[in-house]
Amino acid sequence: MENSLKIRGVQPSVKTRNSNLELFRILTMLSIVAHHYVVNSGLTATDGVILSNPTSIHSLALLLIGAWGKIGINSFVLITGYFMCKSNITLNKFVKLVFEWLFYKYTIGLIFGLQVIRSFH
Repeated sequence: MENSLKIRGVQPSVKTRNSNLELFRILTMLSIVAHHYVVNSGLTATDGVILSNPTSIHSLALLLIGAWGKIGINSFVLITGYFMCKSNITLNKFVKLVFEWLFYKYTIGLIFGLQVIRSFH
């Protein structure tokens, strides 16, 4: 079928992936995870590894790894926006997005509401 399309002058639509952007996207995800590890694991607490000995190689390496999280978040948002600008928005995609948003909004709200009620008992 592909040959018959070429003969008639119609090119089949082939999506090409930009490997450089995909690799950058993976690296930004890893930097975000590393940032969350350093910030949320207790390493930066007053009795944590980093503040107890801030000039050690281990502490400096953790700070260097964790420092790229904010840049990773901004880069990931920019890459996602770039891909969204190049895609077509259909009514079906929009409706699906709205229903996903409503589902998570009410599910997370219900979970937090139940936690608040439970904390008062």
